[in-house]
Amino acid sequence: MRAIVSILVLWFGEAEARDWLTVTGSVGTYGEVYHMAGREGRKEPTTGRFYFRPVVTVLGMSFPFEVLVSTEETRFRQPFNRFGISPRWKWATVHAGDFTPNLSPYTARGIRLRGGGIELKPGTFQFSFVGGRSQRAVPGRAYERNLWAIQFGVGRRGRTFWDVGLLWASDDTSSVDSAAVPPQQNLVVASRLYLRLLRGKLSLGVEGAGSLHTRDMRSSSTDSLVRENLPKGVYDAIFRHFEPRLSTRADYAYKLKLGLRLRLGEFRAEYLRVGPGFVSLGVPYMGNDRKQVNLSLSLRPMRKLSLRLGYFGYRDNLKGEKTRTTSRRSLSSSLR
Repeated sequence: MRAIVSILVLWFGEAEARDWLTVTGSVGTYGEVYHMAGREGRKEPTTGRFYFRPVVTVLGMSFPFEVLVSTEETRFRQPFNRFGISPRWKWATVHAGDFTPNLSPYTARGIRLRGGGIELKPGTFQFSFVGGRSQRAVPGRAYERNLWAIQFGVGRRGRTFWDVGLLWASDDTSSVDSAAVPPQQNLVVASRLYLRLLRGKLSLGVEGAGSLHTRDMRSSSTDSLVRENLPKGVYDAIFRHFEPRLSTRADYAYKLKLGLRLRLGEFRAEYLRVGPGFVSLGVPYMGNDRKQVNLSLSLRPMRKLSLRLGYFGYRDNLKGEKTRTTSRRSLSSSLR
């Protein structure tokens, strides 16, 4: 049996104190009572959460805060409480405390960090750097994991642009004493190029990334073997901060995009492939060992009539390493 009591208060107006100061934001609470009959419960009988997300703007500079406090916080799991601030001013943003970076879809996106970062976007130039702890040590379950990512780019999103990014993540093997959980290390290099041609009628996009992932940092080193078979410049560029081991695996991922604006509609196509060995510890819940195709066609033959057609295809087990293979195909259509 579960009973949930939630009290939510939101405000989106502005509390003004002269012209140079505005305050907006939201605040809310959540409560839950949990009981399981016939067996021991899997969670605490009562849960409470409180969040406060004010945005203070002073002389055009925004200071978004986030505070989340919960009774679920415990040292035997990943942290639940959050305390962070991300002040913004024109084209600059600074992060401190808990925050979620939004860089490349292959380097750092959707993962919560406790640390700091900076994002600069003056004109057509873009630079981002984030770093901190992405996972705290939990005895018998997880090592402390540190992560940093950097990204350079030129151009404007939605138009023609190019960027390149790098991710490095590594578990601290001294943070816990555990033989059951393997410490991991990860290095990812990613780049994106998008072009808008023919006055925006044609758009082309290419995303690509390569990863090195060590499943167990306690496995034997293969550094000497790799050093002998690679030019010194290549070895120094890749393995200066990443020691190759027997459990290290290299793989890649890429996405191709095509968009075409027609006189009566629009056509879009996407192809994605993520190799079975591609891993990015900066993108949680990113599935690998899959490829998929998305096709869509939108037509408007008449002013009040629109037709949409779509196709989706999916398949995993790209190298036949699994005993089973999953594939899906679907067609869709709509008329309005």
